[in-house]
Amino acid sequence: MQQFTPNISNKAMNRETFKIILMGLMVLDHIEYFISPYLADFFHIITRVVAVGFAYLVVEGMHYTHSRKNYLTRLIGWSIFMALGNYLLNSFVLRQPSQMSILGDNIFATLALGLAVIWLWDNQAKNANSKKGLRILSVVLLIFSIVPFLEGSTVIVPFMFITQLTHQNVKKEICLI
Repeated sequence: MQQFTPNISNKAMNRETFKIILMGLMVLDHIEYFISPYLADFFHIITRVVAVGFAYLVVEGMHYTHSRKNYLTRLIGWSIFMALGNYLLNSFVLRQPSQMSILGDNIFATLALGLAVIWLWDNQAKNANSKKGLRILSVVLLIFSIVPFLEGSTVIVPFMFITQLTHQNVKKEICLI
């Protein structure tokens, strides 16, 4: 089943094509150590869309997954895997000035937090008090995400929240542009 993603020419691309393009751009964003610093700046300019693109795909994916719990669990699992990789790189490969933050350089942690925020906001609680409590928790996590402790959380999590609020409502999406 094809889902909406940005329209290029007269054919909309599917999610898989969009992911492949984003992954290619992500590689360009991480090759700065192997190329001239002047080219690295150019690549950084064209690769700023990657995190936002993946955040968009997570919001869309939440609406098409069979289990939101499993979806969040997978993102948390990849976040842990990436944190472990960052720790190992810091311990055995990278020198002090180039070391990575365990959570600060972990986009999966940011995407997992964003998914938690929008899932709590979009909760299906039957009880009005429970629904209100989960929405308050969602807003608290959203405000917490503005503190820059995760990679891009100050921009990505609010973007995911706005994307969730305007999901499949073109009039609302246009008003926010």
